[in-house]
Amino acid sequence: MFKKIAALATAAVLCAGLMAGCGASSTTADTSYSAENPLVLTLAHGLSEAHTVHIAMTQFAEEVNEKTDGRVQVKIFPNGQLGSENENLEQLQAGVIAMTKVSAPGLATYNEAYNAFGLPYIFNDTEDFYHVMDSQQMQDFFLSTGDDGFVTLTYYTSGARSFYTKDKAIRTPADLKGLKIRVQDMKSQTDMMNYLGGIPVAMSYINPMDINLNYADDDNPLGMKSDFILSLCELIMGARDGMEPEEKSVIDRCLPLVYQKYLNDPKPENMPTLGDLYDCLREQKERQAQRIATALEIYVNGSLRVFNHQTNVELDNRIICFDIKELGKQLKKLGMLIVQDQVWNRVTINRNSKKNTRYYIDEFHLLLKEEQTAAYSVEIWKRFRKWGGVPTGITQNIKDLLASREIENIFENSDFIYMLNQASGDRQILAKQLNISPFQLSYVTNSNEGEGLLFYGNTIIPFKDKFDTSLKLYSLMTTKPNEMGKYKEKKEA
Repeated sequence: MFKKIAALATAAVLCAGLMAGCGASSTTADTSYSAENPLVLTLAHGLSEAHTVHIAMTQFAEEVNEKTDGRVQVKIFPNGQLGSENENLEQLQAGVIAMTKVSAPGLATYNEAYNAFGLPYIFNDTEDFYHVMDSQQMQDFFLSTGDDGFVTLTYYTSGARSFYTKDKAIRTPADLKGLKIRVQDMKSQTDMMNYLGGIPVAMSYINPMDINLNYADDDNPLGMKSDFILSLCELIMGARDGMEPEEKSVIDRCLPLVYQKYLNDPKPENMPTLGDLYDCLREQKERQAQRIATALEIYVNGSLRVFNHQTNVELDNRIICFDIKELGKQLKKLGMLIVQDQVWNRVTINRNSKKNTRYYIDEFHLLLKEEQTAAYSVEIWKRFRKWGGVPTGITQNIKDLLASREIENIFENSDFIYMLNQASGDRQILAKQLNISPFQLSYVTNSNEGEGLLFYGNTIIPFKDKFDTSLKLYSLMTTKPNEMGKYKEKKEA
């Protein structure tokens, strides 16, 4: 069921001062500007040239040119060429640019009434929405930010918003009662969900640009962080053979600029995001910089911008679980790499506090599948041991694990291997790889739960570990469907 709202997703705004200048008498306009000497208005935004809003702006520019006989021209800078949305708004207030496109939440900073466009059920239907948005009252409202140096010229809509649920349609607020609904980390949205009877779950963000002053052994944390940023960009660009030396140099040049504010004053709000790296790359003249920035664009301004946010989760808890299974195919590889870097951040902080860090990686073979994540995983694996980290990889896909060229490095830097029951094909591969005798192999051949082999250096020890199934800990850990159902029924009773 669609919420009865077509959210004001974007708004084109015109600097009030410039608007007043353009609104002078027609005589002044005729004598001041001509097709040979036109008034050029700069319009900056962060969307791609393929976006429907950009296409609409292009048509707007064409009509302005036509209806003024070329005396007024609109020059559009898409793709965040002149900065982020917030920076464009600041440029607008300063008179540097004439127009920009911003989202309704961005305008809410200046007038809280713009938060209304994120609320549900405020319009009866689409016809009612357009009736209100095109009314004189709304035009008056659009002028309400005049004292802040700009006014709203027009609006674009990205359509109605919907509630997506697993089991039932949401037709009335009563249908939301008790449901956990994912929302953006905005007070207006969490308050709205609470008032409707739902349970708001704010979207969790982790910032791939996070760094701390103990990130490296020396006094140059950026040196080590650059290894991660390069791996990240290689993955984004699909550079299987690595990046060009010129591309690496451009990124290396940008990083000190991007992190300068945070390193001078290491407060959380000064931490840069991917958007800052993107903006810095756009400012460089080399074609390599523009190529990297274009590859980053979809992760900064596009549909995959989930990692272009400040971290909004508590990462100093004693136990943290990073769950990336709901990330789409396009983001999962990126997510694996970013999580590893976040863990490294925690290892460096804990080391400075003289604490160890235990790191458990489920489905470990996935990290070794891609060249970029595999190389960084091995590097992290080696570093951890020197920094008080204890990494443990967990997998059931032995063939995929051993297919990686990096597995030898992982084995060489692992203190022990804990092996349970194995399929026939996997047993033969492991016997050859780890030099397991036929007798020892019997402990992982059709073995029962809790039976297997423990490899410690050159020593191989068979073991049997019968876990007490009556313990509450077992009920929390079991993944057997029949047992999970039984324990759930017992808990509900």
